[in-house]
Amino acid sequence: RNVFEGRLLALSKSHSLIMEKNWKDVSLEAVVSTGLLPFLGEIAMSGRVLLEGEAIQLTPKLALALGMGIHELATNAVKYGAMKNDVGKIEIRWRDIGDNTLCITWVEKDGPAVVPPSSKGFGTLLLERGLAHELDGAVKIVHDPAGLICEIRMPLPEMTS
Repeated sequence: RNVFEGRLLALSKSHSLIMEKNWKDVSLEAVVSTGLLPFLGEIAMSGRVLLEGEAIQLTPKLALALGMGIHELATNAVKYGAMKNDVGKIEIRWRDIGDNTLCITWVEKDGPAVVPPSSKGFGTLLLERGLAHELDGAVKIVHDPAGLICEIRMPLPEMTS
């Protein structure tokens, strides 16, 4: 029930962000920040989270999908990953890698050693299949012992605002 409520809250926060912009495009940085805030609160402001990338605007559809993806990654980081201890860090970077492709990379560092799961849970499937489908892209999750890495590739959004 708590997991379901968390996903609902993430969707609600993404909707609120989009409504603030009158259902126009929303910055990728705002979507990521909004998705992290419920989990990390002040941690996100303490230097343990790095957000870096060029100004990218997302359509409401893309913002909602990415907001859910960030929610899943943040949930994992708090429960099992870099945010489970007092020194872990998350680096989230995005950039145009050419060929009209946007790459968003989530890298966890200095958390507990990552052990690949024996099976894929709902969150992983939501990211690898659901998010990839919604973004018309690809999502790759690497369970590196040094920290979880998630790479999201999608077509570079066209500017509509």
